[in-house]
Amino acid sequence: MKTMNFSELREAVHVIRSAADDLTNNQPEEVINKLFGLVKREIVSPEIYNVIGRAYMQKTNPRQAMFFYKKGLLLNSKKAYLHFNLAQAYEMALNFEDAIKEYEKAYKTGDKSVLEKLVFICEDLQDYEKAQHYSLVQDGLVEL
Repeated sequence: MKTMNFSELREAVHVIRSAADDLTNNQPEEVINKLFGLVKREIVSPEIYNVIGRAYMQKTNPRQAMFFYKKGLLLNSKKAYLHFNLAQAYEMALNFEDAIKEYEKAYKTGDKSVLEKLVFICEDLQDYEKAQHYSLVQDGLVEL
């Protein structure tokens, strides 16, 4: 990944904001087209890959979303939102084992809100022991 100069950074911020508006307006193709323009010029960041992943999730294409979330994590593995979004993609693809692993990583990188998600997934999988453990973590009685 090349280092962005100020002009490229300003452009990237503008394109990401515009792409986020397109996502809000349910236009995932617009998002993908705008952000691929940056990626082709090697202007990349975890945030760019995250927004592309969200666009693919909006198109209900979790496999493509996973690809871009993972690319973002290669740039910065400490981004809790990327782990969370990757977990959601795994969940959409019915890969609950990997979803749980990514939700745990999201928790460990700062997203404490995922514990409720972990409880629900484990209950759905009828793994009540694990669900209880996550519930105890949520209550601050044990550590993950």
